[in-house]
Amino acid sequence: MSTAPILKTTDADTAGRRPSIDRPARQRRISRIEAPQFGGLTAPDRKRKHSRALSRDTDMTHSDTSYIQTGHRRIEYEPTYRMEPKKKFRSHEVEEVAQSVLNAYLKNLDYEAETSRRLSQQLAGVIMEKVKALGFKRYKMVAVVSIGSVKEKPGMNFGSRCLWDPKLDTFVTVQFSNGSLFAVAMVYGLYYE
Repeated sequence: MSTAPILKTTDADTAGRRPSIDRPARQRRISRIEAPQFGGLTAPDRKRKHSRALSRDTDMTHSDTSYIQTGHRRIEYEPTYRMEPKKKFRSHEVEEVAQSVLNAYLKNLDYEAETSRRLSQQLAGVIMEKVKALGFKRYKMVAVVSIGSVKEKPGMNFGSRCLWDPKLDTFVTVQFSNGSLFAVAMVYGLYYE
């Protein structure tokens, strides 16, 4: 059923102004900036409000509504309250892995300043992958590899500071050297609860 707009006549009509039109609420124009059901919220706020409205109306959890909006269900884990790892960080295993990677990649290389930065990042990535494959669950691993020239910098000191639990957190340092270059790999294993 359509309703025609209702014209209001006021005293202003006689002064040469056009009469105002009173449209029913469902026929009002909606601007691009302000939508009546969301009250002029920005796009992320509208999604959040829509999400809350869905969960309030249909007993859906936030993960259900995010699944509807994005198509991906968010995984939520229950806390385990585990204070110690099932498998502790074994320094000797990590040391063997890091030493084998350095030997395999750097054995026949000469030092080049241009490529040493990229090479150290690649070596750190390879060491990280192999250490993660050892299966130390709930450990955050950090690997840092530094490469330098034996001829240009014959003596260097490396230092690091960390805030950690001395019972569970540890690190491994591995050194490699040939006639042209030296490399130091440091791997940190930090347990998080």
